[in-house]
Amino acid sequence: MPAQPATSPARLSATALSWSGRSPLNRKNHFTGTARDGSIWETGAPEIALRYLEKAIELWSKAGQATYAYSYVGHLFSAAVQAAVQCGRYSEALAFETRMPTALTSSDSLYYAGVAGSALGRHEAAIDRWNRACLDAPARQYAVSDPSTASWRPLEALAQLYSQTGRHEQAYEMARRAADVEGRPPSILHALAYLCASLGKHEEGIDWARRVVAGERDEGTRASARRIIYNIGLITNRPSLIVEACSGEVKDMSEQEAMWSLAKGCSDLGDWRKQQEVLTAGCAKFPHDHEMRMVLAELLDRQGRALDAANTLAGAIDQPGVPPQLYQRLAVQLTKLGRPGDAANALKMAALSGLGK
Repeated sequence: MPAQPATSPARLSATALSWSGRSPLNRKNHFTGTARDGSIWETGAPEIALRYLEKAIELWSKAGQATYAYSYVGHLFSAAVQAAVQCGRYSEALAFETRMPTALTSSDSLYYAGVAGSALGRHEAAIDRWNRACLDAPARQYAVSDPSTASWRPLEALAQLYSQTGRHEQAYEMARRAADVEGRPPSILHALAYLCASLGKHEEGIDWARRVVAGERDEGTRASARRIIYNIGLITNRPSLIVEACSGEVKDMSEQEAMWSLAKGCSDLGDWRKQQEVLTAGCAKFPHDHEMRMVLAELLDRQGRALDAANTLAGAIDQPGVPPQLYQRLAVQLTKLGRPGDAANALKMAALSGLGK
C-alpha cells in the first residue's frame, strides 16, 4: 500500500475534525416551537472544518479515488454534508450527498441531506432522504456518527414535514413509529399529542400529553403538553382537564392567567374549597388583580364569612387603580358587620375613585 502524502485525505480529515465538535443543530421543532438537537459541530468552526473536508474530498477524487483513503471516504462525505448544513449552505450539502459513493451512503448523510432539502423547500427530496435513512438497511448499518439518524430522528423529521404540509394522518403514522423507538426524546410523544388533537383523537392525545408531563426528561415539552390538555378541555367542555393542565406551567399562558383558569375550572366542578385556595394564593401573588380579589370576597360572602370578605377587599386599598365596584362591595360587607361609619367612608372612596375614571 503506498504511503500517504503529507496532505492526504486522511490527514485533512483529521484536521477538519480538530475544528469540529458535537452539538445541537438547533432546528426548530414544529410541534413545540422550540429548537432542539441535531448532531454536528459545537464548539468548533464548521466553516473552517468544511474547507478542510472539501480539500480532502478534492484530493481523493484527483487521486483516482485511491483505495488507501477509502476507509475515510464515508466519514469525509457524511461530515461534509453535516458541516454544510450547519453553515447554511444547503445546496452544497445536497451536492456532497450526491457525489458520495453509493456503497458508503449512510443514514447520517441521508438525514442531513433531508434537512438541506427541506430548508430549500424541496419537500419530496427531503421525504425521500428521510425514508431511506430509516428504511435502507445498508445506510442504517453505516450510521457514521449518530445512530439516531437511522431510527427516530428521520421519523420525527417526516412527522414535522407532513404536519407542516397538511398531511396530518401521515404525520401521525411517522410519529407513532418513532414513539416505539428506544431512546426517543419526549418531543416525539408531544408530537403525537399535538397530532391527535389536530385529528380529533382527543382521548389518545390526552394520554400522550400526560406521558410527556409525567416523563423524566423535559425539552420544553411539558408546558406545551399541558397546553394541549388545556385546549382539549376547552373544546370538549371538560373543566377537569382545565384544572389538570393549569396545575403546572402552561405554554403561552402567564401564571396569573393560569390561576384564573384553574379557579374557574374548580368553580365549574363545584370544588369551591379548591377554588378558594387558588384565589387566595392568587391575591397574595397578584395583589393588584382587583377582579380576583372581588371574586374571592364573593365566594367568602356566600359562606357567611363577611369579616374575611371585608378583609380581602380592604387589602386592595394600598394598590393602584382600585375600581369603584370594589369599594362599593366593601361597604356592603362593612354594613353586614355593623360598621355603618366605615361603610360610609368606603362609599366616599368609591365616589372619589369613580371621578378619576
